[in-house]
Amino acid sequence: MSTPFPNGQDPRPTRRTIVGAAAWAAPAIALTTASPAYAASTPGVIAFLDPEDLIGSGHTARLAVQLTPAPGEQLPASVSVRYGTPGVVDGPVVVATGGAALVTIPVTGLDTNGSTTITVSAPGYLPATTTLAVTFDDGLFYMARNAPFGVTSSYNTLTPTTSHGVRAIANDGTITDTWTGTWQYASTGASNTFTPTGTLFGGGFGNPAFLRGGVDWRMEAHTTASPNLVWQKQDGFAFSGMPIGGTHQSGRTSTGDGFTVMKVVPAVRATRSTAASPGGTAIFVWTFPRFPAYRAAWLIDY
Repeated sequence: MSTPFPNGQDPRPTRRTIVGAAAWAAPAIALTTASPAYAASTPGVIAFLDPEDLIGSGHTARLAVQLTPAPGEQLPASVSVRYGTPGVVDGPVVVATGGAALVTIPVTGLDTNGSTTITVSAPGYLPATTTLAVTFDDGLFYMARNAPFGVTSSYNTLTPTTSHGVRAIANDGTITDTWTGTWQYASTGASNTFTPTGTLFGGGFGNPAFLRGGVDWRMEAHTTASPNLVWQKQDGFAFSGMPIGGTHQSGRTSTGDGFTVMKVVPAVRATRSTAASPGGTAIFVWTFPRFPAYRAAWLIDY
């Protein structure tokens, strides 16, 4: 029997052709529309709170991070800590939160000169990153002297004439910068003062950016002879008007004019140095808890 269609082919679409065409024509809604739950999700936030940025070898910095969960979400059981450069600090890689929003991460500087990024993360949170530098023995942190005498007199001397003291490094890596001088101006007037203070530098020569937030300091004073030197009288100072021997001052640096400076109460002469009341050497020793391997010493003959 002959076919009624030309060339013997049926031009009517088959069921397979119709189904295939329908599939191509249908809008791809499932492929382009995000689920409502994913679209509405908001990550939590991790933030460092005033982190230290330069520490000394052997010092443990306690970095505080604040966890702010997304609305309706719980705090994580722990956070992960990643160090960008190995061999700079020693610290944990996982820290339990204990259900608290404020977490402390202890990291200790190793015997090296370098820096590393520290990144804290947790599932469902945006990570936070800070940079911490460590100095050991090359003077990334050091103290430079300010004008040591409160009066201008050619009789007063301080060596060396450069801002740095004479540096010595002990076998254990401890650095000591020492200045020596002579307080020959014998006046007992209140204007004849000696102010043992200086400027702190970090992160290379003259860059105070690494010392943001201030640095704790302590200065101990000793004398080898008669108590001819006393601290200038100042309200609120525990040793006001007292002999300087066996006393101390402490505080935290403040930043002004681009440098990190220390403010101390000056010493003044109570009596002249005579045969009956001989002079000696005033010794001022500065230490900094954040930089346990560094100290500065002033040795002043009077």
